[in-house]
Amino acid sequence: MRAILFLFFVGVQFVLSAQPPGHYFLSHYKPSDRKLDNVTFDMAQDDKGIIYIANKAGIIQFDGRNWSVIKTNGAVYSLSVVEGKQVYAGGIKGFGKLTLDENKLPVFDFLSTNLSDANHVFASLSFDKHLYFLNERNLFAYSIQSDSVTQIFKAPNGSAFMGIFEFKNQIHVNTDEGVFEILNGAITPSEHFSTIGPFLFCTRNPGSDVYLIGTDDSNLYLSEKDQPLRRLSISDASYLEDNVIMDAVWVSANLIALSTLQGGVIFIDPQTGETKEIVNYYTGLPDNEVFSLLKDRNQGIWAAHDYGFTRIAPYLPFRSYNHYPGLSGNILCAYSDSSQVYVGTSVGLFKLVEEAVYGEEVYFVSHDETISDIIATPEEEKPTERETSKRGLFGFLKKDKKKNEEKETPPPAVVEKPKKSNISTITFTVREKKTRKVLRSVSSIYKRVDGINGKITQLTNVNNTILATGLGGVFEIHDLESKPILTDPVRKVFYSKLLDQLLISTYADDIISIVREKQLWRQTGVFDTLSQYVGYFFEDNVQNLWMCGRDGVIKAEFVEGNLQSVNKILFSEPSEDETVGFAYGNEVFIATSGKFNRYDSRANKFVVYDSLPESRKYFASAGYFWFFDGHRWRTATNTREEAALKLEWLGLFSNIRYLTPTSNLKELWVVTSENDLFRFSISNLDAETANYPLLLREIRGKETRLGASNQILVDQLNSALSFEFIQPDYTNMQAIEYRYLIKGLNENWSGWSVANNVVDFPFLPPGKYQLLIESQNLFGEIVQHDPIDFNVLPPYWKRTWFYAVEFVFFGFLVFLSMRLAGANSRYRFISRILSVLTIIMLIQFISTAVNSLFSFESTPVVEFFIQVFIALVIFPLEYFLKRMMFKRAEERFLM
Repeated sequence: MRAILFLFFVGVQFVLSAQPPGHYFLSHYKPSDRKLDNVTFDMAQDDKGIIYIANKAGIIQFDGRNWSVIKTNGAVYSLSVVEGKQVYAGGIKGFGKLTLDENKLPVFDFLSTNLSDANHVFASLSFDKHLYFLNERNLFAYSIQSDSVTQIFKAPNGSAFMGIFEFKNQIHVNTDEGVFEILNGAITPSEHFSTIGPFLFCTRNPGSDVYLIGTDDSNLYLSEKDQPLRRLSISDASYLEDNVIMDAVWVSANLIALSTLQGGVIFIDPQTGETKEIVNYYTGLPDNEVFSLLKDRNQGIWAAHDYGFTRIAPYLPFRSYNHYPGLSGNILCAYSDSSQVYVGTSVGLFKLVEEAVYGEEVYFVSHDETISDIIATPEEEKPTERETSKRGLFGFLKKDKKKNEEKETPPPAVVEKPKKSNISTITFTVREKKTRKVLRSVSSIYKRVDGINGKITQLTNVNNTILATGLGGVFEIHDLESKPILTDPVRKVFYSKLLDQLLISTYADDIISIVREKQLWRQTGVFDTLSQYVGYFFEDNVQNLWMCGRDGVIKAEFVEGNLQSVNKILFSEPSEDETVGFAYGNEVFIATSGKFNRYDSRANKFVVYDSLPESRKYFASAGYFWFFDGHRWRTATNTREEAALKLEWLGLFSNIRYLTPTSNLKELWVVTSENDLFRFSISNLDAETANYPLLLREIRGKETRLGASNQILVDQLNSALSFEFIQPDYTNMQAIEYRYLIKGLNENWSGWSVANNVVDFPFLPPGKYQLLIESQNLFGEIVQHDPIDFNVLPPYWKRTWFYAVEFVFFGFLVFLSMRLAGANSRYRFISRILSVLTIIMLIQFISTAVNSLFSFESTPVVEFFIQVFIALVIFPLEYFLKRMMFKRAEERFLM
């Protein structure tokens, strides 16, 4: 017994000393249109990555950035995607599918218009080249090949359909009278589920023959090949029972997500029943009532709730640590080692601890007792006739009441029937009731470290001693206790390897140096005479200590640990931002005012370093310098070390406020501007990162809106076009960047930018163009879209056919003028007027043609002189035509 207790307490201590794993990474989405109801009945995804949502307003499309609604004239309850491409839906008005209209925009086409009693379709299933649509009374079998309903099944025995699913390659339906299957074109009772409770759902693990079955009594069963149903032993079965299980989806072969009515989403291992994670209000889910679940193509789980949608990413290498209870204030820093986690906030220091939750377990101990002078064996008393007949109309109530009283007040000890004996003693076996403490669960909570009530801005490990720094001073941390080292407000603490001392910069602009001797800290006074604002310390590789301020940097030179000189290098312009620095090789760099500066030792000054891009996002921690180059986070180290840190994953966050590595350098702590705290596991990159294709979402003009097309023809008057592209992504749309090239307009690609998914053309001259566009995810993987050819046609008066018509018309006028001039003297005046008009129009035609061939971008004055020049050029032609026509007329007149 002692050995068991010892092992029990050792196990408890092991569990309590291990670090909690953190919570799954969550992303939240909500339609931008406030008119849309968040009540969701079903969700689906096609092979392009587009999410489809069954809603009261119709079918909602979502690509990670844009929301759009496809009207269906009523609520939609069910969605099915066939082969990842064609979307079918069922709803209050029947069932149908998504098609494209004449502008290649998605519209809903009803397929049940000619069917009676096809309304209120609440479930659908795609199986074996057929789609099955279900309402309460009918099951419609729709052939995809023939595009028609081939069979209609009625609910058996006047029952009501409740659901449809596939089990062992057969269609099954759930009714209020049991489960039936479709065999040989008929509905027959199914024997597969006769041994379990009231049926709730059945879902298959894609790519295998393993099924998960759920029942109304919150039990789960596994069906594997030809084996009988196996009931899962769920570690948190009471949680499922209390919160009412609703649905399930497979995340992988080793993980299942279960939605509940009032407990969020619980993730379990289907083989062991172990709970992997509970995602509810206390871990970041906005609402515990989950309407629907969907697994996307990157192993993300979508949970629909009353506040929108939450994507849960079990396999992303990020875990959230800010949702554990007990943490308060704005998160400023974090520290962890193999067994403990500390978080500094604006109100103090907190430690994440494991608390054991114990319960009482009842057990019985049996032992024998002997009673003397008993010679008779007691007999069981029989109820009297009056007692057996006391039932009456409400007798069953009295019986139940009696049973409840007996159940509520059990005797403290149970005495078994005495054994018969021929002697005057009787031996009784007594079972004594006892209780003992049992470990029910282990919960993680934050507890405040005693003695620290102010802001903590820095956590440092100095020779295996954790130091917390902030406005209250510097403290030694031992578990949940703190010991003050310095009680003045402190800006920064730095452990100098050159001096083997701790340097402290205070708000009073003092620089204090201390050393630890026999568990006590003693001031050494290395920089007692120095009074400067210092916001950051660092050391280079040639025994120099650098202290960064806002107007300059102090350089302290050491030789074999002895201070030789102190020199202050001023900036050309003081900075209001914090200045940080780092050493790379034998060179020293300073980041200030968003610019990088390199130290010129010969000139003893800092010069702008153009090889690194300007950045307003930079900071230093734990000896690392971090900065954002406009596209991704980087660190000032060699390429191999930077690649090992996998910093490209940090592109998931739009605004990082703090970064620091853990003590083993295999993880990073990340604090965002939304006050989230994440731990990034560099060595645990199990997430699927398959790219979705780059799509042309739509083409917009002044008065037109077109769907995706690779051949576009527009008029110059409507050449103000906008091409919108999208590559679906559901972690952070800011992680996808775009660039484009318009052949026929320019020769260079645009820069990479998040905003370049929209290509605007306010005006395009007539001509043929080709649009090329690429997208790049946070890992640098590039996806190309097929070239899009579009032709901008000039106005009709600038087209060839119109010029031909004009030429024929002018020729006819010339011919008519000459005929009138020679026909009769009475038409001489009309002939002259017609000749002049013809010449003017012909000259204007030539001028217009020249302007259409040669376009100039200039001022109105320059354009006027260009017009004069064109008039002078064609003046000889005008003179020749006028003289020829008048001469011809005179000859006709004289004749």
